[in-house]
Amino acid sequence: MPDEDDDDKKRCAEADCADGDGGDRDRDDSKNGRPPPRKRGRKSDSSSYSANDDDGAPAKTTDAPSRTEGYVDEYAGYRLSSSSATPSTIERVHVSTLTPESFFRDYVSQRKPVAITGNLTDEEWKVPERWTSTAYLKKKAGDAMVSVEKRSSTSEKFGRGNEVKMTFGEFLDALDRGDDGKGGGGNLYLTTQDVETDSGGRPRVLSPFMRLLREDFPLRPKLAGNLIPQNVNVWMGGGGGGGGNSNSTSKDGGGDGSENGNENGGKKEGERGSSSGLHHDYHDNLYVVLSGTKSFSLYSPSDAPYLYPCGQLRKIHANGRINYSGEETLPDGSKRGAERALDAAVRQERCARELEEA
Repeated sequence: MPDEDDDDKKRCAEADCADGDGGDRDRDDSKNGRPPPRKRGRKSDSSSYSANDDDGAPAKTTDAPSRTEGYVDEYAGYRLSSSSATPSTIERVHVSTLTPESFFRDYVSQRKPVAITGNLTDEEWKVPERWTSTAYLKKKAGDAMVSVEKRSSTSEKFGRGNEVKMTFGEFLDALDRGDDGKGGGGNLYLTTQDVETDSGGRPRVLSPFMRLLREDFPLRPKLAGNLIPQNVNVWMGGGGGGGGNSNSTSKDGGGDGSENGNENGGKKEGERGSSSGLHHDYHDNLYVVLSGTKSFSLYSPSDAPYLYPCGQLRKIHANGRINYSGEETLPDGSKRGAERALDAAVRQERCARELEEA
């Protein structure tokens, strides 16, 4: 959901920030060592609008939530069809037909989702052959402490903030045991990991856990071109039916996550797999499914008023960046006045240098 600033194209590879958007709420969690949180809706995936008026336009309820009143919608990117008669079809293209230029031109800059088939062609991409072995993963990162979401039963959704700490090895053992109804594999989900900050206070791209697996994947896939990753993470969960073979594993090379749909291979909720509540991310996601299946429910930024947002909507920028009351930002996610403040700091530093040299 970006605008077309060339500098931003080189800066970001992020879910609502592919070329300068930044996705959603401008809340700085870098101080506590965690990537910015996703903005969640009040309801799960099923709370999206699906009913239509006779003309095919989305049906609006007469008792629309007050938190959607008084906002500005400037979104100018790709929009999913609102007509049940002509539903949108997500393009499926093979990775061999894409170049970094065409990927950015046809999809990222248009805010258009695409399903890419095939595998990454980078020489550093060793995940498919190495991560199939639990022994290998334990050897590389088994002692690392990780954050794991926990639910009380397979009928519940993940994404409610109920996290526990354990070693990665303990988590893998729980997946192999399957769902025992007492917090076993089916009720655990490896989630976004805390990241450290550098000397300048900026969050690092990789968490300490992910750095242990760094030799297995490219930090920036060739397909990304000049786009720079904001965060690289891995999500891993087990099906309710249990066993290591039911695990669903995915890696994100762009944003902080997008596990919006379910991982149950088309079965009913609670029967198998795991599901997260509806949310939107800051950054564009290059989401790689390593094993199992993954389903996504996608909505255009302009659909936000119909999805029961948690905050008071204020503005939907042309690039898709969503602002809420008290958290207004520029389209790239920076705070208002940030550019002026940066210019002032640069001028001050230049003056100080000139004084020292005088």
